[in-house]
Amino acid sequence: MAIVGLRLDATEEYVSPNDGDKGTDKATVFTLGTLSARVQTTLKDRSTRFTSDPNAENGVVAEFLPFTASYDTVRCGVVGWSNFADGTGEEILFKASTGTIGGVKVQLVAEECMDRLPVDLIRELSDRINEINSMSETDSGN
Repeated sequence: MAIVGLRLDATEEYVSPNDGDKGTDKATVFTLGTLSARVQTTLKDRSTRFTSDPNAENGVVAEFLPFTASYDTVRCGVVGWSNFADGTGEEILFKASTGTIGGVKVQLVAEECMDRLPVDLIRELSDRINEINSMSETDSGN
């Protein structure tokens, strides 16, 4: 089969394998969207930073920011959720704003909502968003 392009309007419902209510109607469901190539490359470029420093070996300091990259990917890639509550059982409503990433207008998860996501969940969601926005083995002929 030929390589398949991204459907920019496609979404996927995702339930964490760590959700104790997985398989029931009480499970937390995250709706994940497709990221355009421009958004993906901009986010991936943000994960590494090089700065010059005359005191550093070779005069350059490299910083690798994997958690920043995961955070940004989730902020751009999650387009909704349901059954997401805090420790007291109060529903955390999904809120979004609009921003520009890589010259593309995108929906962004509101910062107040991002603050409520555990860091390990951010990493998990980011990994899944990256998976659904990558070539599958079928696409690449493997």
